[in-house]
Amino acid sequence: MEWDSKAVEAFIQMPLSGLAKSMAKVFAEKKARKNKSSKVTMKEIEETKKVYYESVPEVVRRKEWEKRIKEGEADLMEKVEKESREILATDVDLFDVDLCHAQYFRCGSQIVEVRELKKEIEEKLRKLNVTEMVADMLHDNERILPHHRVTFSVSACSNGCTGPETKEFGIHGVAKPVVTDAECTECYACVLRCPDNAVIVMNGKPKIDYGKCKICEACVRACPQGVLKTDKKGYRIMVGGSFGRHHKVAHELFKIADKETLFKVIDAGIKVIREQAIGEESITSIVDRVGVAPIFEKMYK
Repeated sequence: MEWDSKAVEAFIQMPLSGLAKSMAKVFAEKKARKNKSSKVTMKEIEETKKVYYESVPEVVRRKEWEKRIKEGEADLMEKVEKESREILATDVDLFDVDLCHAQYFRCGSQIVEVRELKKEIEEKLRKLNVTEMVADMLHDNERILPHHRVTFSVSACSNGCTGPETKEFGIHGVAKPVVTDAECTECYACVLRCPDNAVIVMNGKPKIDYGKCKICEACVRACPQGVLKTDKKGYRIMVGGSFGRHHKVAHELFKIADKETLFKVIDAGIKVIREQAIGEESITSIVDRVGVAPIFEKMYK
C-alpha cells in the first residue's frame, strides 16, 4: 500500500520499538482499508497513535528517547529513521514459518529440504493475503501484536525439532521404509537404530510394525545390506495444535503427503479461517469447534 509523504515522516518519528512499529505499520494500513483509502495518510497515523500510545503515552516515550540520547546514544534518531524506512520498505507478515536446524546445516536425520519450502509457503500466504485477513479479524481499535500471527512449523524429519504437533499448522518430513528381497545378514542394525521399537527380525528378515513406525528412515540408513529401502518420501501434515497454557496436540490430516497436497491444505485451512472464524478465532479454536472436515471439504470440492 502507498503512503503519503507526511504519513511516512510522522511514522518515522513515532517513538516505538522496531517490533511494535512493524505492527503499527500493519495497523495503519488496516485503517486505510477501513477508510476506503488507497494510501496511508495522516488520518490513519493519528488513529494508529491513539491505539499504540494507549498504555504508554507518546510524551513518556519521547522522554525515554531524550534520556537515551543524553546518556550517549547520539545516533539514536539516525538508527530509528533507518529502521523505520526498512520497515516501510518490506512486507510485514502476520504469519510465522519456523524451521528446524536443517535451515543452517545438513542434519543427519534430514528427510526433506526446508529452506526452499519456507519460501514457497511464505509466497503462498502472501498471495492469500493472510496478513490483511488477520489484521481485519481484530477489533477496529485493538493493537496488532506478534502473537496474532498464524503459526507454521516445519521440521525436516520426524524428530520435529520445531514442535509441529503443537502449532496451528505443523509439517515434518517423513520417509516410509519397506523390506526388499536383498539378503539379510541378521545384524540387527535396523532393530538397534529404530527409536520407536517398530522393527524386529523374524525368519531371517526385518519386519516393520507400521502402527509404531514414525516413518523416519532411520532403519533404512542403518541397514548395510540394502534390505530396507525408502518407498516414499513426503510430509506429515497436522493442524490445530497449541503450545503453552492451553497445550493441545494437533490433528493429523495426512501421515505422508506430497507437496501438492501440502499446499492444498494450506489453501483450504486459510479459507476455513476466513469463512468460519468468529472474531479473531484461530484455526486451532475453529477445529475444536467444528472439526477438520471443513478443511477436507475445501480441498476436494
